Amino acid sequence: MLLVKEYMTDNVVTISPNDTLMHARNTMLRYGIGRLVVVEDGLVKGIITLTDIMYSVSLPELYYKPLIDILVKDVMTPNPVTVKEETSLKEACQIMLKYNIGGLPVVNDEGVLVGIFTRTDALRAYAENAGDIYTVGQAMDIDPPRVSPYSSLRKIIEAMETKPYMKTLVVDGESLMGIITKKDIAFVQIPPKMLDKPFVKRDSVLPKGKTGGVRFYIVPVAIDIMTPNPITTMPDDDLGRAAEVMLENRIGGLPVIEGGERLVGLVTKHHVIEKLSSMNI
Repeated sequence: MLLVKEYMTDNVVTISPNDTLMHARNTMLRYGIGRLVVVEDGLVKGIITLTDIMYSVSLPELYYKPLIDILVKDVMTPNPVTVKEETSLKEACQIMLKYNIGGLPVVNDEGVLVGIFTRTDALRAYAENAGDIYTVGQAMDIDPPRVSPYSSLRKIIEAMETKPYMKTLVVDGESLMGIITKKDIAFVQIPPKMLDKPFVKRDSVLPKGKTGGVRFYIVPVAIDIMTPNPITTMPDDDLGRAAEVMLENRIGGLPVIEGGERLVGLVTKHHVIEKLSSMNI
């Protein structure tokens, strides 16, 4: 039976409750990670994630405060769920699914932080131990969220919130254009009054010398913040190979394409964890 200690990350990047959100965001960017354990006097006090940063740049009550004026303790999740080194990997995955969280601080009997177990660690465990058991088609979401290229930030977030993996595809009709994740939004700062109306109409000269109302987009919309031309996979591919691709490219999801161009789903770290949570390995 695989244990958390075999796959956890033991060099944990931590932060203080009194550090600023600006420092937290910059630290995540520097280390390429999506969460920081909040530690005080050696003990785990909370956890802060890209989700917290994402909402801080889109909620009216937080937007008008600069990130340098917001403290970690004001937006972190206090008293996070933790596990021990001897916790089974299967149980850890079940806990992540139950609470819809992407990382579990690992503590000893005294409550001192000794590591962290994340979705990425689970992905690595699956790729190394269960690669060819399932296909992508057996794990993927066949109805992932979709937004248009000119959807507003609020519409994007609303779409992402419909699924536990918090991602949305950007499509133009049936054509895949890109994918948007929490990371893409976490570094965008938009005035709340503009979230629902990303454009203004102004009179402008149209073709053939005519005049009329033209939309001028004044804030980033989906096409501005998405990752274009995302790496894709196919339904018959091994889920283990899809996990390896996500690990190699440091991404959390792969649109699923059939017949060379038809979009049929999305597979993410979340779906790999769903499979791991029911496997005895």
